[in-house]
Amino acid sequence: MTMRNSKIRLYSVPGKILLVLAIGGFMFSCEKESTDPPHITNIRMVDPEMADVPIEGAGLENWVVIQGTGFSTTQEIYFNEYQAIFNPVLVSENNIVIQIPAGTPNIGTDSLAPNTVRVVTQYGEDTYSNFIVFAPPAEISTMTNEFALPGDTIVLSGRYFYAVDSVIFPGGYPGEVLSTSDDGEECTVVVPDGASNPGPIRVVTPGGTGESGYFRDTVSVMINDFDGLNFLDWGRLPVTPSEATLPVISGNYFGAAAEDVGTGNWWVDPTAMPLAIGSLPDEIEGGSLATNLYLKFEVNITGIWNSGFYKLEFAETDAEGTWLQQYTYLLQEWGTSATDRTDFNTKGKWITYKIPLSEWTNNNLPMETWSDMENYNRIQWVFVNPWAPPESIDIEYIYFAFDNIRILYEESE
Repeated sequence: MTMRNSKIRLYSVPGKILLVLAIGGFMFSCEKESTDPPHITNIRMVDPEMADVPIEGAGLENWVVIQGTGFSTTQEIYFNEYQAIFNPVLVSENNIVIQIPAGTPNIGTDSLAPNTVRVVTQYGEDTYSNFIVFAPPAEISTMTNEFALPGDTIVLSGRYFYAVDSVIFPGGYPGEVLSTSDDGEECTVVVPDGASNPGPIRVVTPGGTGESGYFRDTVSVMINDFDGLNFLDWGRLPVTPSEATLPVISGNYFGAAAEDVGTGNWWVDPTAMPLAIGSLPDEIEGGSLATNLYLKFEVNITGIWNSGFYKLEFAETDAEGTWLQQYTYLLQEWGTSATDRTDFNTKGKWITYKIPLSEWTNNNLPMETWSDMENYNRIQWVFVNPWAPPESIDIEYIYFAFDNIRILYEESE
């Protein structure tokens, strides 16, 4: 077995921990050393109010007390066979106060972690089984609908969604946790009544609390929301809540239906969404690298999408409206070819899309920085079904709805 952190080193103990030890009556004075092998009876938290409550696990970097007998000559301590640094001052015949190392294998990083604590002394060793080291706090990378309404079911994606205790929405409203995936990468939750304000969602697990700042997203730079920011051109009007046939997430939205869309169609006019935005923001707070920037929006698709694509474009036009250049992204969710075609829609729900700007191209060259679009003054999206059969097939009915077009800056991992 490879030994890690093999040197026993002293380290400082936070004053709060020392105070708790004093209150808890821990005795670390000189005691007669036992010559018997050690025996671990239980593990508990440092808090003296929890002195009689054994615990079945704790998170990384939590302080715990290993209790038992024969500890006075302790030489090594392991959590899941990862060697911990301990302070001999905090070791007595019956107690060891120790912090679980940050590098300990845990249920979030190692499915084969043995869930053990092992104490080695001058006279032998003992292993305590079924002690779980919990994963770090949950990390939320995306959610299926950042503008979800009370009663909606959303899926949080990321990592370390293990043993989720609660999901708290802005304002302190707890959502109903329906399920978590076995790999800890998804958590399904119902948005609670009262959760309508923007702010972070907090996920509470035994490993700590993780949060995301994107619920009813105010972190991104809004480009067009079809409400106060509405740059629809050509006399196109947004769908208002009173006219809506879809659930409304944040006021007006753009919606367009197309019927009997044949093949070889490079412009399905009812679906065209022209935005004469005047100019894009000069800069995005945080940085301008395209690898750190994302286009985000909500979409709701009904009908059957199994051919064609939505062509999304940022464009620069002159005073006469002539297109000079554009960055393009092709949104295609039903598959990549006629051989892997599936019927796609969002099942009547709004979902949030997040597209890296580095995947947009101008003459086959990827976008590198936000300033590449310094003089761009238009956004234009339109559905096309351009190919001949079998690459394209006829579409009987499709309805696309979009809302909250925005740009997010996010640090690369």
